[in-house]
Amino acid sequence: LLSNNNSPIISRYAESLPKIGEPKNDITAQVIDYLLQLGDNNKFSPESFERYRSQINAIIESGETMKLLILGFPCKSKNTDTKVITDNFDLGDFLGLLTLQQIAEQIANIYEPGCEITIYNREPYIEKIGLIAFDKLNINPYPRECIDKYEATLMELIKKFPNLKLPTIDLSEEVSEEYKVAYGLYTNKLS
Repeated sequence: LLSNNNSPIISRYAESLPKIGEPKNDITAQVIDYLLQLGDNNKFSPESFERYRSQINAIIESGETMKLLILGFPCKSKNTDTKVITDNFDLGDFLGLLTLQQIAEQIANIYEPGCEITIYNREPYIEKIGLIAFDKLNINPYPRECIDKYEATLMELIKKFPNLKLPTIDLSEEVSEEYKVAYGLYTNKLS
């Protein structure tokens, strides 16, 4: 996918992303190091490192496809005055998808069963947060039609990325109790 792109901006961006390198004996350490390169390259605490190492090792030992989950791409704010240039899916969003595809491809270079990334984009409370903002500030940064339009574009574009997918089920009713508590605290703070 990355090599077939004709756009100079997108091609240059794709080329600037870090590469994972040649496969080594410790695939788990390579995956963790690679993911750190994509972030701010701060090392994990020893506890976090061991937790990730254990999870990735379990996947590798099972010999199954590495399946990653990211929470993101729910929509964009309609606040084009101070938050975003446009409320439409744009180049920044596309480059985000491209980055995730690159992650999956790079992991597949050293781990033969490959890697698949599911993007969970249905933030269960985003519409409610918009309604609270409307009630308190008389603006709704996340109207339903904006969310639907953004999601429709995401669904079309994601088909161009073979290692990315959207979930087949809606988990919004199954969010954790901790999430509900955090949402309650957040909305009380907004109010």
